[in-house]
Amino acid sequence: MRKSKKKLNIKKGYKIVSISSMTEKLRSYALSGMDEGCIEYEQNSWVSQPLYCGPLTVFENLDDALQFAKDQKLRILFSSEVFALWSCDYIPSQERTLWMPCYPPFSRARKVAYNSFILPHGTRFARRVRLLNNITIFKPGA
Repeated sequence: MRKSKKKLNIKKGYKIVSISSMTEKLRSYALSGMDEGCIEYEQNSWVSQPLYCGPLTVFENLDDALQFAKDQKLRILFSSEVFALWSCDYIPSQERTLWMPCYPPFSRARKVAYNSFILPHGTRFARRVRLLNNITIFKPGA
């Protein structure tokens, strides 16, 4: 008798990442509660939700991802960062809010919701994300 593997609920979506000007690595930012960190991506490689915060975020459809990029136009104009929009696969998360660890470490709460960041329309939470194809690049001042 064969053991059946649990079928993964893989969905299609879109992810906006920055491109490091020094290393050209693809990354998105994560708030850990103490400081900011980066989550690095590579094409066709699964990236899991970090231990220090969660979940990952993607857009469910292309229109919402493009609208977010347009809404961020001023930030892009005054930034030296280049952003890229990718199609992706993602495994949905059961979590319903962004979170980070609760500090101090002796607190009874293990994590605290990070609700002060307003999520763009169409945002979905993911446990894992795999970038597939680059759709477009948003350059500073463009």
